[in-house]
Amino acid sequence: EDPAWDILNGFQQRTLPQGITDRCTLVMNAIDTGHPSLSLAALLWRVVNEPLFETENFSEEEMEIVHSTLEALQRKTSQWRYVIFENRLDPYIRNGRFTERPFFMYSKAGPRRGDVERHYLTADLNTERWGTADDTSGVAAEYLLEHPCAERMNLTFISSSPVEIRRYSGSSSESLSSDRFGMYTVGIFDILETNEDAVFLFEISSTNEVEVPYSHESQQDDESNPVSAMIEVSIEEGRKYTYIELLRLACLQQRDQVFAIAFQMLSNSFMHDGYSTESLPGDIIKNEALLWPAVREISGSTAGSSIITERFIITEELRCRALRKDIDFWMF
Repeated sequence: EDPAWDILNGFQQRTLPQGITDRCTLVMNAIDTGHPSLSLAALLWRVVNEPLFETENFSEEEMEIVHSTLEALQRKTSQWRYVIFENRLDPYIRNGRFTERPFFMYSKAGPRRGDVERHYLTADLNTERWGTADDTSGVAAEYLLEHPCAERMNLTFISSSPVEIRRYSGSSSESLSSDRFGMYTVGIFDILETNEDAVFLFEISSTNEVEVPYSHESQQDDESNPVSAMIEVSIEEGRKYTYIELLRLACLQQRDQVFAIAFQMLSNSFMHDGYSTESLPGDIIKNEALLWPAVREISGSTAGSSIITERFIITEELRCRALRKDIDFWMF
């Protein structure tokens, strides 16, 4: 009887409506659930945003409904985060963000299918969702302000020209301010608009280092190389862009460059204690989410097919890594 049941059941049975307004209606009903959950919040965000990956042919009325749904979901998610922090997160972080080891680590039987992937995805999820702060003695609200929801998904960029950037929240808007380095930040719930045509510059970069759970010794594959690239995205005056629309636009305008970086990321893997964890592609540290549309296309492709040019041939291993990375993105 819980309001969230329809959307949970529809997602599991793959019977969610195709229309974006019907999806928004389901989400607006589901946020009245009696079971606050950040995993549920991530799923609701997915239900609203997934169609935006596929097409841009939505009417102005439909996009207004999307914008208002995102604004309501952002408010509800903030409320849930505060409740969860006070009840569970503060002791969890003070205990070192410990992720319970799966049963196979204590059993001679070895891992069951999916155990290894689930373990590393969960450990990675905890760090991405909660941040890396060690001191949580302050007030809960201060911590949540310092670490907004899905902060690892934030995009940072600079504008090639001095334009006014507005950020919308429901019917209100505010001017988006840059930091002292001229960098702007856009989060998963943000809706941006400029007062004139502009070019946003997104830097995608990586490092040779990788975080390894539980102090395992690690080494990168010999073919692993750092990434550094600048993605230019042209923005139209007066048009409102959601987070997913920015990702889609970047991939449309700089497709060759984005796919080249995505293939490099998915091809880089790491060694842990002598065995390869295929579920862990090389990490992109900055603006990794710009690769998301490419990762989704690769995960849905057929092994042996090519994308862009014959240089990029999809193997089954690469496709599986892309699928796991797509899951990782959806979980924030």
